[in-house]
Amino acid sequence: MQSPGSEPFTMSRVNDGTIDEMLETGQFRPGVGVVTDSDPSPLLILSVSGLEGASGTVHATTSGTVVKFAHRTYEAWRSLVREADMYRTLMERHVSSVPVFYGLFASGADLALVLSDEGSTLDTFSGLSLLQR
Repeated sequence: MQSPGSEPFTMSRVNDGTIDEMLETGQFRPGVGVVTDSDPSPLLILSVSGLEGASGTVHATTSGTVVKFAHRTYEAWRSLVREADMYRTLMERHVSSVPVFYGLFASGADLALVLSDEGSTLDTFSGLSLLQR
């Protein structure tokens, strides 16, 4: 991945079994259970400004995907792992009205979710109840 004006950095895909293990044990640690493929990962160029949320920052890319980085807290990591599990479950059930789930990726203390870009988002969630979010 690369932000404009910065050096590229590599994140490795977290395998699905590790997502299950994280959910079962409550141990949410980036960089654990990553898959190291011999195939080079595609380069994603991030937008300059991301949308800041309660648990992370979402960046659009130049390749039709969005990358959601969790804040570096236990709660944010847990939230992102649960979100990844939800997208994975919907994908396995062939639900077509949700973004394509490309995976959960980790590097050091960073955890990121990569999804297809499905267009505009809400400017803010502050007016929504917890249930609506």
